[in-house]
Amino acid sequence: MITKTSAKYILLIFFLISLLLSCDDKSTNLEDNSESSILISSKMPQDNTSPKSAILDTLIYQSHVQLILSSCYSDSSYPNYPEIIFIANNVVKTFAFVWLPENWHNYSNKDKRMIIHLHGHCGIGTKHFCKWYELACAKNIAVLSLQYWMGEDEWSDGNPKPDGDYSYYLTGPGQTCGWHLNIENDIYPFIDKLIEYYDVHSVMLHGFSMAAATSVIVNYRDKHNRDIIDFTVFNAGHIDSNHYFYKEIESSTNSNPLTNENYYFFLENIDASIYAKQSSTRSFLIEKGVTDIETVIAENNNYNHGALLNHEDFLPVRERIISLYDSLTTK
Repeated sequence: MITKTSAKYILLIFFLISLLLSCDDKSTNLEDNSESSILISSKMPQDNTSPKSAILDTLIYQSHVQLILSSCYSDSSYPNYPEIIFIANNVVKTFAFVWLPENWHNYSNKDKRMIIHLHGHCGIGTKHFCKWYELACAKNIAVLSLQYWMGEDEWSDGNPKPDGDYSYYLTGPGQTCGWHLNIENDIYPFIDKLIEYYDVHSVMLHGFSMAAATSVIVNYRDKHNRDIIDFTVFNAGHIDSNHYFYKEIESSTNSNPLTNENYYFFLENIDASIYAKQSSTRSFLIEKGVTDIETVIAENNNYNHGALLNHEDFLPVRERIISLYDSLTTK
């Protein structure tokens, strides 16, 4: 007898077989930008960039599993199942999952809004995709999740870390689960290119844990470029005083370099020492000009790291975040 659960896994197996077959297609549809040398493709770029395609196959597989076994997608044939888009430069390549509201390309500029989600340390980008999609779809806000963690060297026949700074932003490379894309050379330029590619005119940027720091940097780079990140959700992370970006902001000739940037802070008072770092970072950012739209603190010691996205006690907070972003961008 086939149960609902086993039927779901059978569908997943068939889907993954088709995914593997599609990855064998060597054709690409690349959009080249000679200035930035960033390539965007609807299929896996078959070139000599690192990491090897094998590691992307592994990460893509895990991403599809996360989505198919989630609460909002029963299988990949679901009408609103997000598309996968590949993005690469001359050093690394990765992918993003993207959901666009129907008739997106007919939207007026002011209505082309997107939530960009950055996952945490050692994470899979689609793990919390549904947490934002379930709320954003009702307001016709697009959702994009970028995979920036590239896994262990031992994964899938090797995944060599490129030369340069591709280590953890605080702890150093090789300690637990590999390496991640460089914030300045890859993550921000990729996000900027994807914003252009989808003709986005307003962004809510969410960074969880380690990516909370990344979100601050991306927001600041955007402030001096397109300036269309209207709302940043700083979720349970911190920036150490030895971090290069902390030093950059601290030494700025502008005493308020982050003025007019709207932030929502979600802090976790679960571990006293970690909470102190999160709270200190919040104070530093506010001191440097950030507008604190709202701050929520998870106080219960029974919560695990990731409470905003993982615990249903905070569904009203997620709803509140979407509502605040919606109100900021529909005035």
